[in-house]
Order: sequence, then C-alpha cells, then structure tokens
Amino acid sequence: MNIEQIEKELQEIKLATMQMQKIAEEVNKLTQQVSTIKDTIEKTQMPTTPTLTIKDVARMAGLHPYTVKKDINNGLLKVVHRGDRKRVLAESAAEYLNPK
Repeated sequence: MNIEQIEKELQEIKLATMQMQKIAEEVNKLTQQVSTIKDTIEKTQMPTTPTLTIKDVARMAGLHPYTVKKDINNGLLKVVHRGDRKRVLAESAAEYLNPK
C-alpha cells in the first residue's frame, strides 16, 4: 500500500466520520422530539381518578367560582390540567366540602 492509497482511505474515513456525526445529531434531535411528544401525550391523558369542574365545586359549596379558584391558587384544592382548563380532583373536592 502506498502513501496515495493511505491518504485516499484516510479521506474516506474522515468523510464517513462526518456523515456518522450528522446522523448522530439527527438521531438526537428525533429522540428529543419523541420525548416531547411523549410528555405531551402523558399530560393530556384523562385522569384515572374522578374529577369535577370548578363550577360544580362552587355550586356544591354555595360559593362563587372565583372563590373556588382563589382557594385552588392557595392550595386548598388539588387540580389536574386538561389543556387550558383545570379539573378538581373529586377526593380533594370532598375534603374541601367536608372539612375535618
């Protein structure tokens, strides 16, 4: 094997290395996208526990919905997010409606 053949093979190796690096970068981007999609799906799935609307909780408590929202913001009620809406966990609503 002469020097020209070695240099040619070295160039081919460098080119292959660059291509592999580009492929690795694309795989990393796709992996991040898949992770983002997975997180979004998990956040939008329906809860396995029963929930109520804020309006329902307010009606049951004899309060204005804004009062219930204030209590949610103060941590007195636990909620789950459904898109841009909040749903009150039924268990939390029961505790809220029947304080000990």
